[in-house]
Amino acid sequence: MDKSLYPRVDVEAIGEGFVDGTTPEHALALINEDLVEELRETTLTGLVELDERRSTLACLEEGRQKLEVLVHAAKAVYDRDVAEVEPEHPALEAKRIEAITVREEATKATKEL
Repeated sequence: MDKSLYPRVDVEAIGEGFVDGTTPEHALALINEDLVEELRETTLTGLVELDERRSTLACLEEGRQKLEVLVHAAKAVYDRDVAEVEPEHPALEAKRIEAITVREEATKATKEL
């Protein structure tokens, strides 16, 4: 008798051919059952992992969209602030030049005294 093709011992020996009484056909059937079960488990595990990745991608996409909205809002506020400040720039520049002139005149007057 040959050694069994499959390490799992068949307690209900179907025929002769192997030490444990398993026929080659039954041994192959046992192997096929286990392979199918292993493939099923692997597929389910893969599907679960795929669902987790899809969920993660969906969360990332949602976060990206929220961030995009915040950036757009921040840019709008910045653009508005710039639009408010730009017209004031020439007036502020004129006041600055006037203040510098007044200070220089005061410095000259102080030196003359």
